[in-house]
Amino acid sequence: MKKISNKIKVLIIVIIILLIAGIAVVATKGFNVGLKYNETKKVEIEIGKDFENSDIKKITNEVLSNQPTIIQKSQLNQNDVTIMAKEITDEQKTNLVSKINEKYGTEINADDVQVQLVPHARLRDLVKPYILPFAIATVIIVIYAAIRFHKLGAIKTAIKTIFFLILTQGVLASIIAIIRLPIGRTTMILVIAVYMLTATGLICNWEKKLKQKKQESDIKNA
Repeated sequence: MKKISNKIKVLIIVIIILLIAGIAVVATKGFNVGLKYNETKKVEIEIGKDFENSDIKKITNEVLSNQPTIIQKSQLNQNDVTIMAKEITDEQKTNLVSKINEKYGTEINADDVQVQLVPHARLRDLVKPYILPFAIATVIIVIYAAIRFHKLGAIKTAIKTIFFLILTQGVLASIIAIIRLPIGRTTMILVIAVYMLTATGLICNWEKKLKQKKQESDIKNA
């Protein structure tokens, strides 16, 4: 029992350290927002011919010094390409157009291509669509836990469920901030996965405790 208690103490210390470190990183550096959601520069080039993103990627790696880029075909015209990067100078724009002309035998005028500034997306705007679904799911889980495991103490079970759902998300957020994982779609999938695993783990734990309580009661009444 003492060994288990020591393990729990170590776990609590690790969690506290992670939370403090995460808060410190967010306070000083903020989260690492992915390129798609950060302030970027972009150029839209009308190639007028079918192209492969991989070929454009080779050109951007050469011209933009291998900096991270997003390359997309236009939704309106699949023969137009949009190139996004943290920084695109006028000289780099001219070189991009020159390389594309050389690759596809086109005669695109660099003066007709503008470098546009794309403002960063606010973190709360990225999270906002998930707030209501998470809130509804949490309410359902808490009510279910309170009713299903009322013999363990409805209020106690509800409070513990809320606490651990919040705690695991807090720890995850701290880890994301500390390791500088870019915020984006993948991150939200990770958040949802951890949330579901936590909820499932809590329900399984309450079921186990309820079963133990019932067995103890049967033994006592035998």
